[in-house]
Amino acid sequence: MTTALAGETTVMSWNIAGGALDAGSEAWADHVSMSLADLVGMQEVCWYQVDDIEAALEDRTGDDWISHFGVADTTSWSCPGNFGQAMFVKSHLMPREWFSDVYPKENGCDVDAEERAFQAVTVTLGGTAVRVFNTHLATSGNGGCQASILLRQATHWPNSIVMGDFNMRTNHPSIAEWTTAGFRNMHPNSYFTATNTPGDCAANPTVKIDYIWVKGSITKDFNLVPLCNDASDHRALVAGVRTP
Repeated sequence: MTTALAGETTVMSWNIAGGALDAGSEAWADHVSMSLADLVGMQEVCWYQVDDIEAALEDRTGDDWISHFGVADTTSWSCPGNFGQAMFVKSHLMPREWFSDVYPKENGCDVDAEERAFQAVTVTLGGTAVRVFNTHLATSGNGGCQASILLRQATHWPNSIVMGDFNMRTNHPSIAEWTTAGFRNMHPNSYFTATNTPGDCAANPTVKIDYIWVKGSITKDFNLVPLCNDASDHRALVAGVRTP
């Protein structure tokens, strides 16, 4: 059950490889509940998995969760149907104003045909409205263009959290733009997330391409070293955040 104080919450970003590996809702919910996360952004999710994940989370935590699926593509990554990202938010955070959109195929975002998207929701932390974004950026030249679009969206909000698989290493020029814009990286660059070998904790990831950023009055309470898991080729990022 929820025990966090009003202005505190635990955030998780995790690429679950839902189409490629499909470890199942039980395995994903086990890893989320172990982290005590209240707000979860998942990437590489198949549409049919969302309801099962929500039910499994409620079964394990005893809390009410609200989920939202954001479509990126209709045929991709071995999903039989819509594929994209999903957010799961405990109801005490009062999630509202859900939004999802595909990145445009124009102005430099047309290098390849693969569709990518982002989604957003507003939550309340200690009386403060916070806009939360979840995304999975392209692996090709489209990624930098998409990151700039997302950055413009996120900077509109005084207090925001941005999470996801950016498919960019820490020295990518687009990553520096987030710091310049006033966003703070919740995890050290040494907190590697890819590639995780499911179940083999001795095979440590060597690359950081997943991020949780915060801006405004949001501050870091803690962060966790990404833990080995049996359910994905990524390790999840987990951070505790708070508002005044």
